[in-house]
This record gives sequence, structure tokens and C-alpha cells, in this order.
Amino acid sequence: MYEELLDRFIEKIKEHKEVIGVAFPGSTGTRTLHKYSDIDIDLIVKDKDYNKLIKKIPTLFNIFGKVKFIARYEGYLQFYAYIGDDYLKVEIEPIKWSSLNPYYELANIKLIYDKDGRLTRTLKKSKKIKLAFPEHNEVINFFLFMRDWQHYTARHFIRGRKFSAMSELNNIGSQLFKFLAKIKKIKDYELMRDAEKILSNKEINLFLKAKCQSMDKKEIIRSSKANWKLMKYIEQEYEKKSKKKLNLPLDDNDFIKWLNRTYKEEGK
Repeated sequence: MYEELLDRFIEKIKEHKEVIGVAFPGSTGTRTLHKYSDIDIDLIVKDKDYNKLIKKIPTLFNIFGKVKFIARYEGYLQFYAYIGDDYLKVEIEPIKWSSLNPYYELANIKLIYDKDGRLTRTLKKSKKIKLAFPEHNEVINFFLFMRDWQHYTARHFIRGRKFSAMSELNNIGSQLFKFLAKIKKIKDYELMRDAEKILSNKEINLFLKAKCQSMDKKEIIRSSKANWKLMKYIEQEYEKKSKKKLNLPLDDNDFIKWLNRTYKEEGK
């Protein structure tokens, strides 16, 4: 069904002269669509015709069937609609040609229509872009900040801000996840989508254990220790891959003693 819908869309969109390129990101491009996949479409448009196309987008969704509703992501001129009784989600993003420069995400999109060949050249350049491994000083600052965040969380908990402490511990885990993606030289959203394929069972379990489930003191302390263990694992992974030692200007044992003393103060 999706194949027919996409083929119909391609034929119809070619009738709109302002569109000079069509590309399908993600599973739409690889044609590995699942029943519950979204259909993602990028439309490349001449700058002078951009506003004209924006006005047409609501009608373009009708190509896929009866529209339930149309909305736009906040802060972006990217539209989405839910279509038919199965609530098929279709996203259409109009992109000005002048703003389309080679970048990492373009490497994996599927080019469907290219009126004059310029889009093809841009995609070829994008495929040569590789994500940089993080700079050593950046890594040192990041892991010092992770310790600072634990410090901040403990102080909030002691001051009675228990919901804040629970939330901050989960934010720490989230930032560690993003940093692990940097070490693996992929985007964090790529790691999230394919975590079951990319992460080891050990890594998945470390993240699961780091998650804070409640505001209870025992759970806060447990999660704090689990986040610390996760952080140390990622530090070791960085040192293995970079062949550089972090040698952070902070005594971890002394810092952990401070954390333990601080949490013991709660309730006194």
C-alpha cells in the first residue's frame, strides 16, 4: 500500500513546477516501511517559490487519502498530517534550495527526483562528511560537568527538592547517552532508534539501572550510584577509543564520600 501511495505522490508532485527536488529520509527512503512507520518527505523548492509551496502543502496531504488533521512542529516549517482510519502519519518538510548545504544527515536520504542535478551533487558531498570524535578538552569538561551535576542533585535533594533530584538524575543519564553516541561517532537519535542493534547488553542494562524511578531517598541514592557507574564505563570507553587518559583534576573517592555524607544529612 505504501509503495502505491509514494509512487502516486511522486507523480503528482512533479506537476508542481516550483518543486525542484524530492527526497525520502529514513525508512521511507530505504522502503523498509513498517505498518506503523511514518512517511517522511523532503521537498526542495526554489527560494522565490517557497511561500507559494507552503500554501500548497495542506492540499498535498490529500494525495495520501482523507486527512484527519494537519499541524506544524513548533519552531519549524515542517508539517504533518494524520490520514485515514489507520491514522497514517505523513510529514512534509519544504526546504529552500539556498539553505540546502552538504551535511551529515543528508548522507542517508534517498533522492527521488532532481530536476537539474544540483541536489544530486549536494548529496554526494554529504556522503563524504564524517562525524568528528570529541576533542579531549571537551571530554574533560563534560565529565567534570557530570560530577558537578551529581553535586547539584544531592544539594537539591537535601534542600527538600526531591522531584528535582529525581528529574536531574534522569537528565544525567540522558546526557551520558548522547555522549556515548559521540564516542561511537553517530548521532544520538540514530543510537536511540537502533539501540538494540548498536548497544551491548551490558550498556543497555547500565542505562536501565541508572534511571530513577521515584523520589524515595533509597531510590535517589541507588540511581545516583548507578549513574556514576554508567559514567565511569563511558569514561573507560573513551579512553579505549582515544588512547588518551582523562586524568581528571578531581579525587573521585573523596567526591563520592562527600555525596554519601550529604545524602545522610537528609531528614536530620
